[in-house]
Amino acid sequence: MNRFQEEQNFNSLPRTLLLWASCFLVLYIFFGLIPMPWRSDHSILLAVVGGFIFLLVYALFIYSFELPVNGQWRDVLSTLKGLSVVASIFVFGYFMIRTTVDFETEELDKNGIQTVGAVSNRYWIPGKGSVSYHIVLSYKDQPGQNHTADIAVSKKHYNLLSVGNQVEVVYSKNYPELARISSYPTGRYSGYLFDEDDPLRQLEEKARKMKMERDSALQDRQDSLRQIPATGL
Repeated sequence: MNRFQEEQNFNSLPRTLLLWASCFLVLYIFFGLIPMPWRSDHSILLAVVGGFIFLLVYALFIYSFELPVNGQWRDVLSTLKGLSVVASIFVFGYFMIRTTVDFETEELDKNGIQTVGAVSNRYWIPGKGSVSYHIVLSYKDQPGQNHTADIAVSKKHYNLLSVGNQVEVVYSKNYPELARISSYPTGRYSGYLFDEDDPLRQLEEKARKMKMERDSALQDRQDSLRQIPATGL
């Protein structure tokens, strides 16, 4: 590397450091500042938008300096730079979705509360070579507040559930809008969907509803007892 290139690299050092800091700032905003469950509800959008922003900032950073190599190694490093820029958007998107899913799973496993909800809507979104299926649930938390959760499901589970079906739901104590369906039907005649002309299936459905109503009543009674102030003797 000649003297002119060395001086050029030295003069661009402040800009390189600023762009390097900007990369970390983008990561901090998208992974640290955006709250849950908003991030959970918009993880795909954040993965795409954040990925493009990070790609732009990272590309400016990686091309803001030159390494002191010449000849064949210079071409190799140039190619690696280009590949790293292209890969950055996919890496960003992967970790955005991966960390969001991991957070949801851990939060519901540690702080999940069981309740009964109902399917209020169901829809599907076509894509290139695939379809995304969604179930919208309505449920109440322990204080009695109403919540809805949009949950992505498989095609099999989408076809098993209809609007109005009751399902068992686990929601987060810390983020009540964060929820998942805790159990699905295992077949055509199990749980939520059954043949109305089959007496055995009618009894099974009646028993399931009575159990869910009993569990709900027990939960309401426990909530009422918690609200009664303790009195000394």
